Amino acid sequence: MYRKSREDIKEWLPERIEIEVPVPLDPDVMKLHDHIRADLSDAIDGALSMGMGGGSFDILQHYGAAPRDERMGAMGQVMSRLLAMRMLSAHPHLLRLSAEEFDTQLSRRGSEYASALLAAGLLDGFGADTTKLSALIEMVEEILDEDPRHKVVIFSYFKPMLAMIGRRIKAGHALITGDVTGMARDRAIVRFNTDPTCRVFLSSDAGAYGVDLNQGSHVINYDLPWSGGALAQRIARIDRTNSAFDQIQVMYLYGQGTIEARMFRMLSQKAKVARAFLDGEFDAKSGGLKLDLESLREFLDSP
Repeated sequence: MYRKSREDIKEWLPERIEIEVPVPLDPDVMKLHDHIRADLSDAIDGALSMGMGGGSFDILQHYGAAPRDERMGAMGQVMSRLLAMRMLSAHPHLLRLSAEEFDTQLSRRGSEYASALLAAGLLDGFGADTTKLSALIEMVEEILDEDPRHKVVIFSYFKPMLAMIGRRIKAGHALITGDVTGMARDRAIVRFNTDPTCRVFLSSDAGAYGVDLNQGSHVINYDLPWSGGALAQRIARIDRTNSAFDQIQVMYLYGQGTIEARMFRMLSQKAKVARAFLDGEFDAKSGGLKLDLESLREFLDSP
């Protein structure tokens, strides 16, 4: 196999500028984040007490059905709290939506843990606006006002979050999620690339593969995936040899002091390790990456 890195073809690619955008979240959001974090620590301790330190993560065991056994149930408790922290960091309403789905009698979706938070009154009092969503909207407006040619691609892991963002975006926009048909997907791509009034492209990770958005000048990661490969695919939607721009910007938006900040550091480390492996420079003694319960405990407790 012959591999070409980005460095090998950089003369045909746009210059890429990467920007971290840490956002202080609302105090009430951080208070709930710390509550869930404490619950997660307890769940990790419970799973470790069963000798599951090297166990694989299976979030599906906690969603829509009772766990098959005690060990898998313990792992589901861990994963449900991790996902709850991610939802909360994106927007508290995601947790409420998940709780309401779980509480719907005919639904097999949503989170039991989110339902428990709702029943305890911990999801009450949150408004539609948050510091993170406001920061995103302000960034988009500044980018679009800066140059009439600028177009922005916004990724979120959560489909309901894309809907919330879409309601706040004033500019014309297109949307792709895993729910859209192939025909609607193609229309959205063509519209973004050819219609000057369509200046924002909203996408879940379903739109991170096989999509050419060469008219995009900026990509904003409103939240982060666990996978470094998924993150690279997001960026590659506008980082293309046929890009309309000589320079593109990649922005990473995350809540300060939240699980997102730790995810960003982990993804950055993953990228370095991946490059070291592929370029033959990996040193096992200097550390690889694993994601079992012991490493998750370290990950959670790291400053």
